[in-house]
Amino acid sequence: MAKDYPPAVYVHDRSRCEGAPPGIEYPPRAVAQAHPNARPHTCFNNETITSGRKVTLEHIDYETHDYKPSTIMTCEIGIQATRPLCEICRGTHAEATTSEPTKPNLLIIPGGGR
Repeated sequence: MAKDYPPAVYVHDRSRCEGAPPGIEYPPRAVAQAHPNARPHTCFNNETITSGRKVTLEHIDYETHDYKPSTIMTCEIGIQATRPLCEICRGTHAEATTSEPTKPNLLIIPGGGR
C-alpha cells in the first residue's frame, strides 16, 4: 500500500564519523525499516551493516522548497510512495498535495431510492 514519507534523515556510522550527531545509537536494519527513504552519510557503507556497528540519525532542517520529483525509483529502495520522492528532501510532501473534497459514498438506485 502506497504511503507518504516525511523528509529524509541522514544516517551516520558514529565510529567512523567525527561529524556524527550525539544521540541514541540504533542497529542499521532497524533504521532501514523505520526510515526507508533515509540518506546515507559519506561515513556509512556496507561494512557498517555487515560489522553490526550502530548508527545515529541526523534530522535535517530542509529549507522551505517546492516539491520537485526525483528520479529515485521507490521500488528499487523497497518502498511504495504515493508519488515520487522529492529531489531535495526525499519526502513526498503530503501536506502540499491537493485533493478534491471527499464525496459521500452513495449507492444510487434507479427510481430515486437510497
